Amino acid sequence: MPVLPVRIRTMRYLKPPLIDFFYPVVEGLGDSAVEQRINHQIVSQMYKLIAELQQPGLTTQVTGYYEIKANERNVLSLILSAMGEFGGAHPMTIVHALNIDVATGSNYPLGTMFKPGSDYVTILSDIIRVQIAERNLPLLGEYPGIQPNQEYYMADNVLVIFYQLFEIMPYAAGFPYFPIPIYKIEPIVAETSLLNRLTGII
Repeated sequence: MPVLPVRIRTMRYLKPPLIDFFYPVVEGLGDSAVEQRINHQIVSQMYKLIAELQQPGLTTQVTGYYEIKANERNVLSLILSAMGEFGGAHPMTIVHALNIDVATGSNYPLGTMFKPGSDYVTILSDIIRVQIAERNLPLLGEYPGIQPNQEYYMADNVLVIFYQLFEIMPYAAGFPYFPIPIYKIEPIVAETSLLNRLTGII
C-alpha cells in the first residue's frame, strides 16, 4: 500500500493563447500501472472539460485549475474546474470531480458509497431539499432530486453533492454545493466504500 498522503505535482497544459490549465499529477506510488491509471483519468477529465466549453464558431479561451479535497487513507478526492470565455458573452465554468482509490486507481461513482438497496438517492435528495429551504436558495423550478450518478467529492467528514451552473439555479447564484455531514447518513454508508475508509465511521 502506498504511503499517504499521495505526492501531487502541479503540471500546466498550455496552448497559447486559448488554453491554460493547471492540473495535478500523482507521483511516487510504487506501482506504475496504478499511477498511470490515475493520471490518465485526470488528464482525460481535463480534456473533457476543455471540449465541453469549446463552442462552434466562437473563439473560446479556457483557463483551469484543480483543488485537492481529500488525500489520505488511500483516498484521493479532487475537483477540476475550467472557465471558458467567449469574447464578450458571459463566461461559463464547469466543475467535475474524481474520487479515486489510490490502491487500485479506480474512480468510484456516488452509488458505490452506499449499501445496496439503501435508497440513497431519496435520502440525499431529502436532505438537500431541507438545505435549499433553510438557505433560501433560488431554483429554476422544482428541485428534481439527485441523480444516481450525481457528482460529489469528500472532505473533512463531509460528503459534498454539487450541480453545474444553470442546472438547478440561476447563473447569478453560482454553483450549488450541498455539504452533508457523514454522521447524518452513517446507517447507509457501505463498509467497503471510500467514504467509510476516509471517515472511519463504521
